[in-house]
Amino acid sequence: MGRPPLSHWRATSDLGRLEDNIHEPGDLPFTLNATVGVCRIDASGNRPLCCYCLAQTTYLAHFGHDSAEGSDFNMTRILIIAATMLFATLSSAFAHHPLGGEVPTTAMHGLLSGIGHPIIGFDHLAFVIAVGLIAAFQSNRLVMPLGFVAGTVAGTMLTLAAVTLPLAEIVITGSVVGAGAVAMRGKSAGLLPSTLLAALAGLFHGWAYGAAVVGAEATPLLAYLAGFGVTQLLIAVGVGILAREIWKVTSVNALQPRLAGALVAGVGLAYLIENVEGMIFPGM
Repeated sequence: MGRPPLSHWRATSDLGRLEDNIHEPGDLPFTLNATVGVCRIDASGNRPLCCYCLAQTTYLAHFGHDSAEGSDFNMTRILIIAATMLFATLSSAFAHHPLGGEVPTTAMHGLLSGIGHPIIGFDHLAFVIAVGLIAAFQSNRLVMPLGFVAGTVAGTMLTLAAVTLPLAEIVITGSVVGAGAVAMRGKSAGLLPSTLLAALAGLFHGWAYGAAVVGAEATPLLAYLAGFGVTQLLIAVGVGILAREIWKVTSVNALQPRLAGALVAGVGLAYLIENVEGMIFPGM
């Protein structure tokens, strides 16, 4: 994306003027974590439309203006964010068992394990967040999250029935990448196909959840299912509330949900590469 015409950039007294690192006369300077840049102002002179980093020649942010030039959020920039998250999370390792791998023996243990598993299992959490982002802009915001939760419950039952799902870890991390990419692209996803795909992904996520309760009695098992089911639903719905009510986002192609989708995709890609490496080089 090229730099906007210099005629659209001008300084205001509100942010002050920097003497150094000003690219051209008339720029509105700003600093963000020691990064020097300029901000574009709307016709009234009161509202920033976008910010532009001088040092890196990178389009940074768009604040909701709908002009053809201001709303052209380059997907390349979003992919850069996803790649950044890839390198930031490659070395991360999260325990997937809140009880340290012990099978829950009481209802409370089962409940706590169920609540914790989708949260400290970061790949699972990332997918739930992506489901919430996608569902936030659908006609019914509960259908897709409920479909995913139903899939995870069914997947746990498959584990308890000693059914093995092929390439489960690859599918799980791949689903995180895919869901993040859907949220990142800025287009509405159909309710029925997205719900079916979420339920299918839920089978694999739930299959992984089931390893924590193999051998558990009925009471802690039911508490475990309730714990992770309600937790996932609350997270997904909460993400939708965040997008709609706090970010005040009304369109799926707005900046915030697309950046969040890029974040999710980057995290999923990190885990996917780690799993693929483990298959190719099992001794690593």
